[in-house]
Amino acid sequence: MSVTPPLVAEVLCRMTLRFGTLPIAACALIVAKVMKARRLILCAVFLTAAACSGRNPAAPDAAAGQFVMIGFDGSRNLPCCRSTDSSGAVVALAGGVLQIGWNTPLGAYTWDVIRTYDYPNGTSTQAQLPFSTGSYRLDGATLTLSDSKGGFLLTGSIAGNIITLGGGGHTYQFLRLIEMPH
Repeated sequence: MSVTPPLVAEVLCRMTLRFGTLPIAACALIVAKVMKARRLILCAVFLTAAACSGRNPAAPDAAAGQFVMIGFDGSRNLPCCRSTDSSGAVVALAGGVLQIGWNTPLGAYTWDVIRTYDYPNGTSTQAQLPFSTGSYRLDGATLTLSDSKGGFLLTGSIAGNIITLGGGGHTYQFLRLIEMPH
């Protein structure tokens, strides 16, 4: 009985998730290469791998990774916070990307927001815009982001693959998509 390549990829990925024998990125590359997976399947592998990572929340690099915004002010209903700009476009917060120690210098973070623009003529656009950059500190499960321009200080917690941050009268929730290898 021969083993088909997709089955081999599935077994390797299950071993990775269960025992940590392969880096998460290798699992995604194996699946993409062997199965010629579409983008959706590759994203599902990353989400599954991140959710089952078993990372120690007290590790010094526990916050390192890439996160997507999933909530604002206690609601997970994005887009939110609609307002009308001077051109008459309705602008809404559609999400965000937080990178901690990922594509950043050691001890640094970047945070982009994603905004949608719905114009009066019926057209729409979406833009990813820089929101904040600065440094982060992790003390146990408490995460602090310090904006480099002194705009704000956010403090929150890491619970598994969810980061919840608060400050300036708002709360933000992020889900880990990619973690740094350890």
